[in-house]
Amino acid sequence: MYLLGHISDWVLLTVLHLNIKERRNNYGKKASAANSQIIRIATILSDDVWDSCTEYGSFAAVKTTTDLNLANLNLYEFKCRQENMQVVSTGSGTLKEVVTPNGSWTKSTVFMHKYQKSNSKQDYDNVLELLFTNAGEVNGKKVNVRVKVSHLQLNPTVYYGQQANFNDANAGVPFLTVDQNWGDSGIQLMDYVYPDHPNFTNDNIWSFNTKTDVTATLEYAVGTPCDLKLTMQPADIDVKPGNPIAGNRRSSFYEELGVKDLDSTIDKIVYNRAVSLDEENRSGNWHWWKANASITAAGTSGQDEYNKTGFVMRSKTNSITFAYNSSVTSGGLFKFFAEVPYHNNPGTAAKKTVDKAQAPKRVGEPINYTVRYTVPRPGTDIIDDIKSLKFADTFDKKVDFKEAIVKFDGNTLVKGQDYQVTVTPDNENGQDHVEINIINNALFARDKGGKVYEITYKTETNSRALVEGDNTITNSAAKMYFDNVSVPTNTVETKLLPPTKPNKDVFKDDMSTSVDGKTVKGGDVLTYKITYKNTIGRADDVTITDAVPKYTKYVAGSADNGGVEQNGVITWRKTNLGNDETFTVTYKVKVDEDINGKPLDNQAKVSTNYYKFDTNKTHNPTPVIQKKTVINKHRHTPKTGDSNGLIPYSIVLIGSALTSLGLFAARKRIAR
Repeated sequence: MYLLGHISDWVLLTVLHLNIKERRNNYGKKASAANSQIIRIATILSDDVWDSCTEYGSFAAVKTTTDLNLANLNLYEFKCRQENMQVVSTGSGTLKEVVTPNGSWTKSTVFMHKYQKSNSKQDYDNVLELLFTNAGEVNGKKVNVRVKVSHLQLNPTVYYGQQANFNDANAGVPFLTVDQNWGDSGIQLMDYVYPDHPNFTNDNIWSFNTKTDVTATLEYAVGTPCDLKLTMQPADIDVKPGNPIAGNRRSSFYEELGVKDLDSTIDKIVYNRAVSLDEENRSGNWHWWKANASITAAGTSGQDEYNKTGFVMRSKTNSITFAYNSSVTSGGLFKFFAEVPYHNNPGTAAKKTVDKAQAPKRVGEPINYTVRYTVPRPGTDIIDDIKSLKFADTFDKKVDFKEAIVKFDGNTLVKGQDYQVTVTPDNENGQDHVEINIINNALFARDKGGKVYEITYKTETNSRALVEGDNTITNSAAKMYFDNVSVPTNTVETKLLPPTKPNKDVFKDDMSTSVDGKTVKGGDVLTYKITYKNTIGRADDVTITDAVPKYTKYVAGSADNGGVEQNGVITWRKTNLGNDETFTVTYKVKVDEDINGKPLDNQAKVSTNYYKFDTNKTHNPTPVIQKKTVINKHRHTPKTGDSNGLIPYSIVLIGSALTSLGLFAARKRIAR
């Protein structure tokens, strides 16, 4: 509840009371200028209260009378047809019959109910439940329509009594038909079967009038709660006692429409000024409509069905419980709608855009959202003139709302004169909820239908944007509310780019030339350099640590900027490093003389109040030093004690001796 200036609570309550009274009793008549102003102020002060109360049925249904031609309404129609119909359950006495195609008449599915073979009034509970799957798609969600017949009452007729097939064991009284012979889709509540149906004859008509209690509910196919408002446009409530039905047959009951718990379930009822219906409340909290004396015996047709013997109503929720009294061979076609202003022209759909698909992960980064809404056209897109208009958006917890710029039909509106802005922080989730209420009623008058509102929300990232691993700003659907109906936009995202990672490099004599990846040798003095730049949009504390690489020794006192070496680890600390400021540190090591091919690898660590980083790795190979091979230049005269030389020399001497013996033996044989 939002208070203006110094208006006290009792004034606010008085205003709300007058507003409620006006809504209950005005019935479409123009309020006085004073009361109109009171209603406007009350709407401004109590949007949340009004929405909450409306949602839970604390206010009576608003009845208005209009000069709009209700026959011209082009609402979003849900398809309830045989091809998407599932029979969820049937009562013990419920029968299902199918009428085969007959000439120009297509197939029909007829539900009948068995009856007691008497002329008594009969009541049956939990008769039928149907589910029409994928009946439509709204706001990117598939919608099912559930139809429950919770009660069926059979009333014996005055003029007829028992028919020829009354005592047929399989006879039943028709009460609900699904086909496309009477319209593109929908259900018919009627006590007869049409057209001719030679494939079955067990339909008993004229013996009973039927009163069928139905609850119709819109459901999202995915199972999530459905926020759509069910709209119905009942027509052709024109049969009265004494009216001819067919030939000389006359009804004994009114053709009537009833709604259960009208004030708690129906938000608005709109009548044309030509309406010719009588109303009355009956027991069980039922509100009923029937044709009055001005309707001729011929009944109504064409536009009169919508304007004289019909009307349109919008629920407070996604469900309506209604009943239909069907007189002998009469019935009504019931279709189910929602006010979806853009369904005839998708180009007018509410749309949200964001100026940055990517943004740096920092504090204070501006991100702007723009939403476009086309004002619905009364009498075409929606059932009545708009009585209140507001826009709402809830922002990601990683951004803070700063201001809104509101344009209508290309012109910038004036805050406080044309609209008011209310910002409600969500302390639990840290999200800003922003509502923009249009307080200049002329900006949503009937002639403004089809024109465009453009709202730019300016935001900035806050410290929650710095949470490590959470790199997406998701801005959920914004909504336009006309009366109690919401029209959502799409959802948009901004990817957050993590801050610049710290860098590490290594140098040898000349600090201008990196030796990362290059060969160094034992005895070289290396300088390691670590650089971190703060890009998070706010001051931050930084700690850098680096372990002295293996196979090197730290050069005492070489760490600059207050670096402290302890147990082979050097630590630097910098408090309050400003945004876009850089912290650079260096230190020196000396490479071990006997490193002999072992690589030098090193990686530093950087931590702040919000992040932890590892730098890149530096790498330096070192050469392998080969040992020299000793060659013996006096291999034929081995030294004393040189076993490696003595053995081959002995082998040579033995070989020579054996040869001499062989020659001596040969000479001796020749001499013989």
